[in-house]
Amino acid sequence: MRKIENAIFALVAFLILFSTIVTPLVHADAAPPTTSSISCAVSSTSVNLGNSITVTAIITPATSGVTVTLTYKEPNGSVLTRTAVPGINSGYYSDTYVPNGAGAWTVKASWPGDDTFFGATSLPVAFTVTSPQAKVTTGISMGYVYLAIVVVVIVVLAIATILYRKRK
Repeated sequence: MRKIENAIFALVAFLILFSTIVTPLVHADAAPPTTSSISCAVSSTSVNLGNSITVTAIITPATSGVTVTLTYKEPNGSVLTRTAVPGINSGYYSDTYVPNGAGAWTVKASWPGDDTFFGATSLPVAFTVTSPQAKVTTGISMGYVYLAIVVVVIVVLAIATILYRKRK
């Protein structure tokens, strides 16, 4: 029985030694991740409240099939995160969003990286959401203005006619 135990012990020791030598050799050809970058751009630096803005993120080197997170900072300091949708070209991602408040906003893009590339975060990009300008109204319709002019002309003609007939 002792010989079997010694044989099993020797086999286990051999397997442990083999795995510590062979495993690094098998994975030795896998290159460590390299750096990447991500940029962020907005379709306009100013948008009216109620209208949408499109944010585009580009990963370099071009990487597809990954998750790109867009982090919006609202004028009141709140943070909103959205996931960008992959574009037609590899490495391009976008999001179309309707901001919910007027003021100064920022947005930045990030991705966590993968086996090939380290993740990256872009610099924030600023845009402004403006409230639509209120229409200034005088309360008087142009139709009433034209009617008033016609009435004044008729009154002036009536007075002129009366004065002309009195002279005769």
